Amino acid sequence: MELLDSGNLWNFDKPYFKKFKSVCGIDEAGRGPLAGPLVACAVHWFSPPHEVLPVADSKVLQEKERKRLFFRIISSSSHFGFGLVSVAEMQHLTMHQANLLAMKRALLNLSLTPGVVLIDGKWTLPGYKRAPQISIIKGDSLSGVIASASILAKVYRDVLMLALDRLFPEYGFCRHKGYATSEHYQVLRRIGLTTEHRTNYQCLKIFLEDGEL
Repeated sequence: MELLDSGNLWNFDKPYFKKFKSVCGIDEAGRGPLAGPLVACAVHWFSPPHEVLPVADSKVLQEKERKRLFFRIISSSSHFGFGLVSVAEMQHLTMHQANLLAMKRALLNLSLTPGVVLIDGKWTLPGYKRAPQISIIKGDSLSGVIASASILAKVYRDVLMLALDRLFPEYGFCRHKGYATSEHYQVLRRIGLTTEHRTNYQCLKIFLEDGEL
């Protein structure tokens, strides 16, 4: 799928603003890493930004650009909320369950109820009845409000991983943010796991079963 430019992302949302008056976008960051929490963000808008923000799926943006947009989104949107699922909680959940829980927590942390909720992916949030929900596959590359949520979630999670780097400086969390890089696996072979590693995650389970740790 060809990525839309930032203007078209906000144009995608205009029919929802017209029908529902206010729109909330939700996305998460941190499904793939071997370590660290899962973070979701909900961003509530009463209208598209007056000056078009060049938002995009956070994964295609450089770190400096994500940080710059983080503050512009916060100052332009009406409200935002974060939802976290800790590694300890994730040990008892599937990734799908953890993802929905993080998103629901982010949504419930908003100070106002939105007119409609646009959610990245193909699932809506069970049990949430305050506003209609619409799931949008690849929503972070289509919708400005969802792309905004993806940027805030990613930047916030990166900050949390920097904090973990100070607790566990040997692991390089400041560089790989907990993802399954060769550097990360090398450290795991040499030192072993921390309390912030997702031991029920499939990549780590295979790693453990192969006797690597």
